[in-house]
Amino acid sequence: MALSAWVVAFMAIFLSHQDASGGLIKRIIRQKRETGINVTLPEDNQPVVFNHVYNINVPVGSLCSVDLDPPSGDSEFALPSEPGKHYQEHTLNEDNQIVFTHRINIPRRACGCAAAPDIKELLSRLEELEELVSSLQEQCGSGSGCCSSAQTAKGTIDATPYCSGRGNYSNDVCGCICEQGWKGPNCSEPECSQNCNERGQCINGQCICDYGYTGYDCGELACPGDCNDQGKCVDGKCVCFDSYAGDDCGLEVCLVPCSEYGNCVNGQCICMEGFTGVDCSQSLCLNNCNNRGRCVEEECVCDEGYTGEDCSELICPNDCYDRGRCINGTCYCETGFTGEDCGDLACPNDCHHNGRCENGVCVCNEGFTGDDCSLQRCPNDCHNQGRCINGQCVCNEGFLGPDCGEVRCLNDCQNRGQCVNGQCVCDEGFVGEDCSQRRCPNDCHKRGKCVDGQCVCEEAFTGLDCNELRCPNDCNNHGRCIDGQCVCDEGYTAEDCSELTCPQDCNHRGRCVNGVCECNEGFLGEDCGELACVNNCNNQGRCLNGQCVCDEGFTGIDCGQRKCPDDCNNRGQCIDGVCLCDEGYEGPACAEQSCPNNCNDLGRCVAGRCICEEGFIGDDCSDVSPPKDLTVTEVTDKTINLEWANENVVSEYLISYIPTSIDGLELQFRVPGNKTSATIQELEPGVEYFIRVFAILRNKKSIPINARIATYLPAPDGLKFKSVKETSVDVEWDAFNFPFHGWEIIFKSMKEEDNGAIRSSLKSPQTTYLQQGLAPGQQYNVSLVVVKNEIRGPAVSRIVTTKLDAPAQIEAKDVTDTTALITWFRPLAEIDGLELTYGPKNTPGDRTSIDLSEDESQYSIGNLKPHMEYEVTLVSRRGLMASDPITETFVTDLDAPQNLRRISQTDRTITLEWKNSQAMPDVYRIKYAPLSGGDHAEVTVPRSNQATSKVTLSGLRPGTEYGIGVTSVKEDKESFPSTINAGTDLDSPKDLEVVDPTETAFTLRWKRPLAKIDRYRLTYVTPLGKKNEIEIPADSTSYILRSLDAGMEYTITLVAEKGRLKSKPSTVTGSTGR
Repeated sequence: MALSAWVVAFMAIFLSHQDASGGLIKRIIRQKRETGINVTLPEDNQPVVFNHVYNINVPVGSLCSVDLDPPSGDSEFALPSEPGKHYQEHTLNEDNQIVFTHRINIPRRACGCAAAPDIKELLSRLEELEELVSSLQEQCGSGSGCCSSAQTAKGTIDATPYCSGRGNYSNDVCGCICEQGWKGPNCSEPECSQNCNERGQCINGQCICDYGYTGYDCGELACPGDCNDQGKCVDGKCVCFDSYAGDDCGLEVCLVPCSEYGNCVNGQCICMEGFTGVDCSQSLCLNNCNNRGRCVEEECVCDEGYTGEDCSELICPNDCYDRGRCINGTCYCETGFTGEDCGDLACPNDCHHNGRCENGVCVCNEGFTGDDCSLQRCPNDCHNQGRCINGQCVCNEGFLGPDCGEVRCLNDCQNRGQCVNGQCVCDEGFVGEDCSQRRCPNDCHKRGKCVDGQCVCEEAFTGLDCNELRCPNDCNNHGRCIDGQCVCDEGYTAEDCSELTCPQDCNHRGRCVNGVCECNEGFLGEDCGELACVNNCNNQGRCLNGQCVCDEGFTGIDCGQRKCPDDCNNRGQCIDGVCLCDEGYEGPACAEQSCPNNCNDLGRCVAGRCICEEGFIGDDCSDVSPPKDLTVTEVTDKTINLEWANENVVSEYLISYIPTSIDGLELQFRVPGNKTSATIQELEPGVEYFIRVFAILRNKKSIPINARIATYLPAPDGLKFKSVKETSVDVEWDAFNFPFHGWEIIFKSMKEEDNGAIRSSLKSPQTTYLQQGLAPGQQYNVSLVVVKNEIRGPAVSRIVTTKLDAPAQIEAKDVTDTTALITWFRPLAEIDGLELTYGPKNTPGDRTSIDLSEDESQYSIGNLKPHMEYEVTLVSRRGLMASDPITETFVTDLDAPQNLRRISQTDRTITLEWKNSQAMPDVYRIKYAPLSGGDHAEVTVPRSNQATSKVTLSGLRPGTEYGIGVTSVKEDKESFPSTINAGTDLDSPKDLEVVDPTETAFTLRWKRPLAKIDRYRLTYVTPLGKKNEIEIPADSTSYILRSLDAGMEYTITLVAEKGRLKSKPSTVTGSTGR
């Protein structure tokens, strides 16, 4: 407790060590708190070091009115002390060595008074310090294990504190264990991290690295040249920024990588000859000669085997000898020629592969013939006695055989004999010149003719071979002929068996006619053997020996009268077999008593009482059984369903119905009696009806059952959409044929977040409605109800989706000869994407379609044709839905002439050639001017009908380089120019002549050319061929040739030169004197 009091006293003295007018903060701390973190807690009897840093925000106010800051402002400062000194507290008790190190910084802050949070924090920390001291007093109370007083600094307030606040004091070593970055006995010397990894020197806590290393601890490899500030150094290697390369990032690289046809020098691609462009990928020749040739002066010099403007065409062998067309290196020969190079004559139809072709003539294989060997050859050429068709002989009449070498018999002997030298030797059974006749048996015994192998016998003969005598009429097939006499069959008679016989010869009581007896009067029967009865008993009895035995129910001599049953029991009269009963009796025999009204024929009378038939009731069965329990099972707008019950079966039911309103018309209909239900149809909706049901049996009506029922209002019919647009829907439905007040139509969006609905009331008889103000591409539920007397009928609903709206304000911008930028405003509807279609306006089938995302609002199209009117359409799409297209048209610019080149020049002219523009311009405009300055000139030339056009610019200055531009012009449009620089030749010196000849010299004189030149080159040649050259200054107009041979003739040429350019030579001959 003494130690704790000592600490509190120390803190009180420390905080009050200020100007007396500054005020004093006091607090007595007694509460125990948890152990803090800024303390080393060793094992028992080990020294303990406290290390606390306090930042005390003392408020400026009545309580904290002392001036805590220096005049310079808001920088932090410690308590006033001598420069370079810290305060340190020690215990002088060797048994309990506890070291306190404190650093208290008090900056100036504006705040409230002592109740401010900062003051509370300070007091809380002091309270925690007291707690720590109390806990350590218990641990260090044993008095052993501490350093001696000789090893501990004295407890003066101006002593240098242990470990300088940058480490903890350890009793194990009786010294400081410094924090990272510090060293020395009291941790006051800065230390370099990792001791600079032994790759540098530590000076004032900083590493001065050896060459090749860097970093705060020299732990990183250094990069060459520090990457020239144009990259990052990673593990000793430079990772260069864009546009730089090399080990030290000292090389500029090209932003666009150079192709294989260029080298990057100082950030720019230096192209090889024949290539241009930012990356040298563009060939000056068309299609880079397709890598089948070299590009020389913007023209392709094709490799062997290739030709064409871009070397894209294969050369055919020997140019097909002008006997065919060359396509991709293959000759397609004209008719009559063949071979790889069409150098051979072709045979007709290639001899059909049935022979070989020699100089255009077919030499056929064995078995084939004809100009093209297409015909098969026949054996022995058919002996010239037939025609050869497909290798087979078709013999002439009279010849046969595979080679028509055999004589043919008449009709081939009908295949009934052998042909021997043209004569038929017939088979057995056949005869005739061609064996076509059949032979008859025994040659018909010479009693008839043989026809097709059968004998046609003479009269009186018969048989297969006419060897038998014939009977009259062949006995009419009713008997047998024996030696010319008929033996008739049973039932036939006469010489030729032509007559039928009658049974018993009709007993001689009648005539036999065709085998049937026609009996005499008084006789009958098949053979007239029976006596006949009167009137044949009227077919109502049997005749026995001339007397009638009547059937049951008949009587009389001829059974012609009907008999009454039981003779009517003597209770009535028998008339024509029917009893006419006396009063009170009835029945077939008048044996029964009768009932009232005879039960109206609607029942049976039993013992004088009526037993009515089913469906009838009453004493005399005169009433019909009525229906009961009438029930209404279903009601609609136009129908009412009824059911009822009936114990008896009736013929039908009559349903009568009439509106209960005044002047209603009663209607009725019938249903079969086996049904107990019915539906009343074609009623007027919303009307009350009085309904009655009658039972009917044999046209008699029962008493009715009835009910009152009203029909419902109907649901509208035929709801459909006449037209659906982006923001409107035109609805149509069927009219009703009954009176009502009107309609109500409702449009409700089906989006979850949209709970509103559009309601509209319409008057009858309106049957159409146009709803506007809808959202594009939105799904709506459309409901329609009929309204009558403020009652709404059932609704009919349909789902409709408004059309997607198309993008708006489509526009073509930045149009060139081959490209255009298409822009638009996005549609309002939610869509999946857009479809952009474009193509020439006048060629509907030539269209290109592009699918775009929904958030795009522009697209650049390319590969267009120059000076062509294009049509662009945009369509919004979502699923299978598509908007109406929106269309824009634009015309591409004229394309500039291509491959502009100089093909020749003189001192006054330059001839140019170019490939014609695709746009078929009217004319080409050529503008040109000297590069050195001067007025420009222009000419126009018409477009050539060839692939290229040419122009010759004349009237130019000799030895002058011109800038030339060629544009395509069509109507009021003009293309961008194709440009070239070209120069005229130097003009020759004029009027070269030889004057003042001597024996060893003569003088040359000339007029200067118009072009600016660097020099003249004089050449003279002796008759012996010796050649000499002399350079003459450009300002000269004469020159003396000396040291010549006497009496010799010299040929002299004079050429003007400028750089590498030379004029055409001026030539003259001159002779020296003798």
